[in-house]
Amino acid sequence: MRERFKNTHILSCMLALNTAIYLPTVYAELAETNAVQQQVPTNQTISQDYNIPAGPLSKTLSSYAGKNGLNFSFDPSLTEGKTSKGLTGQYTVQQGFDQLLKDSGLEAMDDQDGGYLLIPAPESLPALGDGEDVLQLDQVNVRAQRFYELGPLPGLGLTKEEIPSNVQSISSKEIKDSHSLSMSDLFNTKLQGVTVNDYQGNPFQMDVQYRGFTAGPQIGSPQGLSVFIDGIRVNEPFGDVVNWDMIPMNAIANVDLFPGSNPIFGLNTLGGAFALKTKDGFNNTAMDAEVLAGSFGRKQLQIENGWNNGKIAFFGAGNFFMEDGWRDNSPSEVDQLFAKASYRGDKLDVHLSTLIVDTKLVGNGLIPSEEYSQNREGVFTAPDTTQNKLQQFQLAAAYQVNDTFSVTGQVYRRNSRRDSQGADVYTEFNGQTVRRNLTEGEQYTCLFDTSNKYEIPDYYVVDEAKYNSILGGEYGTLDEMFTDLDSQANTFNATLPDFYV
Repeated sequence: MRERFKNTHILSCMLALNTAIYLPTVYAELAETNAVQQQVPTNQTISQDYNIPAGPLSKTLSSYAGKNGLNFSFDPSLTEGKTSKGLTGQYTVQQGFDQLLKDSGLEAMDDQDGGYLLIPAPESLPALGDGEDVLQLDQVNVRAQRFYELGPLPGLGLTKEEIPSNVQSISSKEIKDSHSLSMSDLFNTKLQGVTVNDYQGNPFQMDVQYRGFTAGPQIGSPQGLSVFIDGIRVNEPFGDVVNWDMIPMNAIANVDLFPGSNPIFGLNTLGGAFALKTKDGFNNTAMDAEVLAGSFGRKQLQIENGWNNGKIAFFGAGNFFMEDGWRDNSPSEVDQLFAKASYRGDKLDVHLSTLIVDTKLVGNGLIPSEEYSQNREGVFTAPDTTQNKLQQFQLAAAYQVNDTFSVTGQVYRRNSRRDSQGADVYTEFNGQTVRRNLTEGEQYTCLFDTSNKYEIPDYYVVDEAKYNSILGGEYGTLDEMFTDLDSQANTFNATLPDFYV
């Protein structure tokens, strides 16, 4: 019994000691909780009575925040040297801040977390008074073009949303990044549904095909695509062909492809239309130059520059290209110059442009597959030369009558000349006895690819009226001449005298 009593007494002492230690801790936590609860306002929209004396702004703000139990943070440099008139009366929390910060250039902002921040107040416009205090503002007219205009003629103001078809577009940046040599090469890589035929073997003489119709330089192709540059239709009158070598790529601002037969593009627009717009000095002021060099003697220089003073602008571009060609006897040269002067007024826009082109292209065409397998650089007939010259001048203007009505027009002169020399067999040689005219139903057959020193191919048939003398002597008659010829046709050509050619 004595031992049990001792254990109970010791246990009671331990419980009393633990209780004595724990109770002050509980009271301290309760006191801290009550203090925290007192710092959280029950409703910041309820008006309270305040009697805060005037003094330094930082001191009055701290006193105000403490009275409301607010978490208020601010940079002391904002209140340095500033005073407050104090606060007396009933105010909500926000009204109290506004009154204390009046004429201080500061404002209290709710941080959405139960606290407030002190920030500089935004500057306000001065109040307008009467008489001389009234601020007089000049009338400002804002005039701007649509973000991207479509159509064959600049100034129509059409957008893609107003065209009931799938219009494809190429920007000037895409043109530059493509590094294409010609417009046809560009269309082939950037436009869906467009293919090219390169049967001439020259990058500037390819046919562009779209929806079964063609735009290309070869007469006889089923032309059915119209091409416009700043509203000028560049399909040539003869054959409706399009000479892609007459379009300087670095002078083009954008390209739009309109599918289908649209009457706005005129006659023979059966499969679609290409609308090209040139650059001007208002939108292209940076100077850009690019030099390219490659195999087979290929060299190219492209340069452009623009300038404007807000009302008057100038732009110029040049493209110079030459190469020896990867095939035999196939050099080409392309020289293109473009210049534009522009005026932009409040309602009137005027553009004066000129395009000068001089090209000499050699496209020697296809060769038989048997010859191609032996010599890929070889040609079947050469040279097939096309020389194009172009002088184009244009004056275009657009007048904005009002917000919904404008007048657009242009005048231009386009003078193009094309000289072609084909190396195919020509059968109309009246008065020439060496190259015989064919009778109806006959055709020449190429058996040899050589020629003599007079550049007369060995496979040409030499003819005269029967039994008439050509040279006399050994080859006095036609029968004797053919009897003495060898299988390679070298005997006659080798001995043909100079005066006879």
